[in-house]
Amino acid sequence: MALTNGSDRSVGIPIVHPKDMKIEFVDKAGFRYNGFMNTGDPSPEMNIGRSMTEAETRAFLQERNIQPLHDWQPHQPLLYVLEERLRGDDGRFNDLPPERRPSIVRIDDPTNIRFDQPIEDMPDRVVYGLENEGGQSDYFAIDPLTQQIVLVKTSKGRIKTNRPYHVVKGGLFMPSDELFPRSN
Repeated sequence: MALTNGSDRSVGIPIVHPKDMKIEFVDKAGFRYNGFMNTGDPSPEMNIGRSMTEAETRAFLQERNIQPLHDWQPHQPLLYVLEERLRGDDGRFNDLPPERRPSIVRIDDPTNIRFDQPIEDMPDRVVYGLENEGGQSDYFAIDPLTQQIVLVKTSKGRIKTNRPYHVVKGGLFMPSDELFPRSN
């Protein structure tokens, strides 16, 4: 089945309108179809071969009223939306296929976020150290079409204090155990 963005007949990523989940595509004979899907519907014919991007993941969280990190205390779980630089073909998760590269990580027991000591301070990006001494981290991929959340990796090892996670403040969110539960 050929996919189109609705304005031409070129094969490409289908256009999904998030508000009503409308999908536009064209079959091999050139007939144009409009379809609708519900969150969680399987889409075997329309797998676009990637997980949600950083921007899509932030929008996904906002649509579900998951708040940016505030009033955080040590040992309180949090969510971190992974930057594209980590998810790309030359990033940290390049051993995973694009549709299984994590969009977000749930950090179970972070002990410190060094907001007072940026690791990197550039005009367009400020990076802070997040320490997670022995806490579990669960990595989730989110399908951009179905919005299905899949656990793709769990890390139970210790992160030494001299090697903190590098995080940007805008990627930190309050936890949501309903959507992103701690794995066993």
